[in-house]
Amino acid sequence: MLQAYYKSNENSQLSTLTNLEEIQEAFHKAAGQTDPHCRVWITLEAATETELKWLEQTLKLHPLVIEDIVNRNQRSKIDEYDNYLFLVIHRPLEEANKEIEWEELHLIIGKHWLVTSIDEDSTNLKAAIQALTKDDKLFTKGFGPLVYRLCDSVVSAFFPIIDDYDEQVDRMEDQVVSKPEQNILDQLFRVKSNLVEMRRYLAPQRDVFRTLLDHSDGYFDEQARLFFRDIYDHNLRVYDMLDTLRDQVGNATDLYLSVVNNNMNQVMKRLTTITTIFMPITFITGVFGMNFGHSPQVEGDPGWYFWACIVLIAFVAFLMYLALKRMRLL
Repeated sequence: MLQAYYKSNENSQLSTLTNLEEIQEAFHKAAGQTDPHCRVWITLEAATETELKWLEQTLKLHPLVIEDIVNRNQRSKIDEYDNYLFLVIHRPLEEANKEIEWEELHLIIGKHWLVTSIDEDSTNLKAAIQALTKDDKLFTKGFGPLVYRLCDSVVSAFFPIIDDYDEQVDRMEDQVVSKPEQNILDQLFRVKSNLVEMRRYLAPQRDVFRTLLDHSDGYFDEQARLFFRDIYDHNLRVYDMLDTLRDQVGNATDLYLSVVNNNMNQVMKRLTTITTIFMPITFITGVFGMNFGHSPQVEGDPGWYFWACIVLIAFVAFLMYLALKRMRLL
């Protein structure tokens, strides 16, 4: 679906256009700069082949731009052409206990015109665009505020996800110390995998905003460039938070393995102590249980006293073990 929002002059209201001929006429007025305040914003949502062909011919777009619009799942990037910029950025979307989904936003920025392209299932980006179309004064002085609001909605979406992961990792660290279980390790691996994926999307996106900040002369005024610097700073902050959280997940994983190994060592220590206590008894029963013709201290009456002493020694040794255990010497 293709539609446009048109503002003929500084004081006019925002008009919605759906007819291709009307959109083409509005674009020529904006591109021709008959009025410096004339602006046209074209929105694409699951565009058809006819609409894309019309867009390529009317706006004189490079075939590679049309190819990128058709073939989604592009890497975040910014391409500079003769009279426009082409941006690809991604907005994260995560449901509880699921993998991160991504909404892809394409922007084609001209001096007096703008094109935005999204998928039909990009509900969050669609809501952001619908909210911006209700502001008549948003691009009176250019598309800088509009592009800023769109980019800011993309970067701001990272913060609640990272905060949620931070709380999850803190909670799992407490569980690792108190009661380490296998499902905690599975959750840590899932969080780490999602953080790596977010970093993979965010790293090129950081370069996009830096390039947009350095190469936006002629498209945005100086005031708009200050806002883009703010977006770039937010992107850096998110990137640093991801690195910190990834290190925290790694530390929690190491802590889990350390606690599990320590518990295993405690179990082995107890088993070794028990084995040591019963080793003399096992030796004695093994010796006197052999099938000899004559066994001393067994056939005569003194044999009963001998075995009584052995049992007493074993009982005293067990009491000593309990005492040492209570004093935390074992």
